[in-house]
This record gives sequence, C-alpha cells and structure tokens, in this order.
Amino acid sequence: RRESAAVLGFTSAIGALGGYFIPRAFGASIKATGGAQGAMVLFIAYYVVCLGLTWWHYRRRSFLAGSLPNLAQADA
Repeated sequence: RRESAAVLGFTSAIGALGGYFIPRAFGASIKATGGAQGAMVLFIAYYVVCLGLTWWHYRRRSFLAGSLPNLAQADA
C-alpha cells in the first residue's frame, strides 16, 4: 500500500509538471522561431525515446528468448 501511494504521488508530480512545461515550451518556441515546430519536434523526439526505453525494459526478454538457445533442458 505504501509503494502504490509513492507511485501515485510521483506520477501526479510528473503530470503536474507536464501541464506547466508544455505550454512554456510552445511559448518559447513561438518566441524564438515564430512557430511551434521546434517544440513539436522536441516532444516527438522525447516520445520516441520513451517508447524505445519502454520497449527495451518490458519486451527485450521475450524478444531475446526466441533467438537465444534455451539451456533449461540441458543435461547436467
């Protein structure tokens, strides 16, 4: 129960920061370049990195399990 409260608090803090930084990034991009394209490129790059890290963390074991030999059946 304590761990779930900590995760909920951490997730809420990240969500609150997103509500602050995303409009600030758009404003800075518009002020610097006259358009929001720079902020969008930055967000897309960030989301691609997050997607790659999530895949690496959760799916790499099942991906490698099919290509590596299984030694569980080996005779000792």
